[in-house]
Amino acid sequence: MSWFEQAFSQTYLDVYAHRNDKQAQYEVAFVDRHFGFKPHHTVLDLCCGAGRHTFALAPLVNIVVGYDLSSELLCVSSKENLQKKHPNIFWQKGDMRCLQYKSSFDFILSFFNSFGYFESEIENEEVIHNIFNALVPKGKVFMEIMNKDYVLNQLVESSEKTINKFLISEKRNITKDGLRVEKEVEIYQEGLLQKKYKESVRMYTLEELKNIFTKIGFEKMECFGDFDSSHLTELSPRLLFIAQKP
Repeated sequence: MSWFEQAFSQTYLDVYAHRNDKQAQYEVAFVDRHFGFKPHHTVLDLCCGAGRHTFALAPLVNIVVGYDLSSELLCVSSKENLQKKHPNIFWQKGDMRCLQYKSSFDFILSFFNSFGYFESEIENEEVIHNIFNALVPKGKVFMEIMNKDYVLNQLVESSEKTINKFLISEKRNITKDGLRVEKEVEIYQEGLLQKKYKESVRMYTLEELKNIFTKIGFEKMECFGDFDSSHLTELSPRLLFIAQKP
């Protein structure tokens, strides 16, 4: 079983409990400023997890599809929507390497570093190819990934935090080839190990990202260093990337 099939379960929500609805609304507002969502638009929230951004998008557009591989997180999002009651949200389980939509979405959004999961660069690029095919002409993609320069210079090798009843221990390292950041996560409850898994994500420079998107056919690319639309620098923790299909 791959790391991303193990990591994204109910316990994932405990590890990232600080990523809440208020933050999701702030991040969606950034995309709205640059895209200009309209009531007739159709949006794909790719790797939606438990749907924080999907719920924030729903009042702004006609249809939102929340797409994720994790049945457990999709179950959480579906149950939450029983209370929030957004009839224009549709949930779909699927692997982003197998995204089958053709010219279906005005915008595709990928929040919180959901790119670079796969060991094969061909598979990572296939994700971008699938996004390209799923967009309508002039459709746009937004992607939030880690800023490689920041990670290489600011990596915290180990940390612990307590969230609710859980102690979460995290150890991080850069692979020898300098391409991936790996994280080993251990979750304890009352001193007993409840879950252990490893994350491994390919890091990209802006130039590498532009080369991939250009090769696949995207144009009009923009980048930012944070959700306040600040410029990307080596001190920016995130790399926010926008591109348009011709």
